[in-house]
Amino acid sequence: MCELVEVSEALKEASLAYGAPFVSGKDSLNNALADGRGSPTVCLTTALGVIRDARRIVSVSVKKAGNLIYLAGAAQKGLGGSEIEFLSGSNEPSHPAVDLPLASRLLMTVRRALGLGLAVSCHDLSEGGLWVALAEMMLGGTLGISAALDAVDGGSDLQDLLFGESPSRFLFEVPLAKSGTLEKIMRGLPLVKIAQVSGSPQLQIKQGAGLLGRWDIAELEEAFRGR
Repeated sequence: MCELVEVSEALKEASLAYGAPFVSGKDSLNNALADGRGSPTVCLTTALGVIRDARRIVSVSVKKAGNLIYLAGAAQKGLGGSEIEFLSGSNEPSHPAVDLPLASRLLMTVRRALGLGLAVSCHDLSEGGLWVALAEMMLGGTLGISAALDAVDGGSDLQDLLFGESPSRFLFEVPLAKSGTLEKIMRGLPLVKIAQVSGSPQLQIKQGAGLLGRWDIAELEEAFRGR
C-alpha cells in the first residue's frame, strides 16, 4: 500500500509538471510477469495527442548518409528498472530519477524542433537505452550509423552509457544544413552530437580511439526478431 501511495504522488507531480490531466483510469493490483513472477508496483499510463498534419510525422528510420545524429537529454548513472537489469537477473541498487522541470522544457523544445522540420527521424531512448535505439533506427533499411561515446554524459561505466534508460532522452537525425538551427533552439538544454549516418549497413560504436563493436544490419534484425 505504501508503494501505491508513492506511485500516486509521483503521478500527481508529473501531471502538474507536464500540464497533462488524467481524464479517466482503472486499477489492477494483481499484475504478474510472463514467467509467473509477481511484478513490481507499476502504473501504466497511456498518453494521446492530436496530429494536425499526418504528412509531417517523423519516423524512427535513418534517411540519408552524411546526416548527423544528436542525443538530447541528460544521462544518469543507474540501471535499475532497465532491460539489461532484467536480462542479466541482477538487482541494481540505483534508478535514474526524473527531473520534471527539465523534462517538461525538453519535451516542449523537441516538439518545436520537430514542428519546424529540423529532424528527418527521431527516436526515444527507452527499452534498452542508447545502443538499442541506434540499432532500431537502422532496422529495415540499408544505411548504417557510426557513433562515438566521448561526448555522452553518463559516467564512466560502459553499461550505463550503452544500456542506461535515463528518462526524457531522444535521438535526432538532422541534415547538416539544419544542425546549426537545432543547436540554437536547444541552447540551454542537454544536447550532444554523437553519430553520423553512413552508407555502410553497419552499426559502429567507438569510445576514444577504441572500437567497441561493429554489427551488420542483418545481425541486428535477427536479434530484433528473436531468431
